[in-house]
Amino acid sequence: MDSRLRIACIGAGRRFETVYLPVLQKLSSRVELVGFTRRQETVGQEQSKRLGIPFYPTLDALMGYAKPDVLLVMVPPKVNAEVTCVVVAKKCAVLIETPVALTLSQAEHLKSEVAKHGTVVGVMEQKPFLPLEEWKHEVIRSGLLGKIVTVANDFRSYEYHAIAQLR
Repeated sequence: MDSRLRIACIGAGRRFETVYLPVLQKLSSRVELVGFTRRQETVGQEQSKRLGIPFYPTLDALMGYAKPDVLLVMVPPKVNAEVTCVVVAKKCAVLIETPVALTLSQAEHLKSEVAKHGTVVGVMEQKPFLPLEEWKHEVIRSGLLGKIVTVANDFRSYEYHAIAQLR
């Protein structure tokens, strides 16, 4: 009997292929990636063929056939709360990225759905979306600093996310 943790992914964009997939593959003795779903069915089918991972066109199909223990949600921030509210109703452990919601009312609704369904939810921090980093982006976008031509990045405490902040 296979005792590995069965993981399925909701969303399969760039972060799926560049961040999560390599990690899940390195952990293959402990976890099994049993499938994924994404909005664009044609792209999902192509990815499935290229990566050798089952694609399911809907969340219900993914849950019914792949039978995951954990759902890893990696969707754009603007739909994270909405998608996660649907996912937690499946009563499967869920791991989501920040920001979990873009408004307080979305966050409260998500909290309510998690409590209602008794779903175990974990949150992975995405440092570029921390409030302080968002404020920095707003200052730059406002034009207050004028035209930015050079950026120094010498004193960051986290390498990967420091680069992401420069985008």
